[in-house]
Amino acid sequence: MRRLAYLALMAGTLTFAACSNNPSKDRNNDGEVSAGEHLDHAHDQMDEAAHQAYHEAEDNYNKAKAELDAAIKKGDKNAEEAARKALADAEAAWEKTKANLKEAGDKVEEGFNDAVDDYKRC
Repeated sequence: MRRLAYLALMAGTLTFAACSNNPSKDRNNDGEVSAGEHLDHAHDQMDEAAHQAYHEAEDNYNKAKAELDAAIKKGDKNAEEAARKALADAEAAWEKTKANLKEAGDKVEEGFNDAVDDYKRC
């Protein structure tokens, strides 16, 4: 649960950080950062954070699965039970991460579409 809260905090931080006037966002090197360049930078940051969160959850799931397999192979019932619980928790966290990333992606897409519509009206 802490990782999920951390992911949400990280995504929010990256989104707000993407709004600063950092010259590295200037993709066409004209000295100014346009709204489109801000959107590109925000999209890149969100994409990177999403991939990192997804792979971390997947790695935790795979690690828990390997621990369960090792406990079964050993024949240790207590370790097997603990590993089954850890695997169930890791699987639930992975599924929740995938669902949250999909929801965040949908909201980001909606936000980008709104920004493009606002830009067209200018």
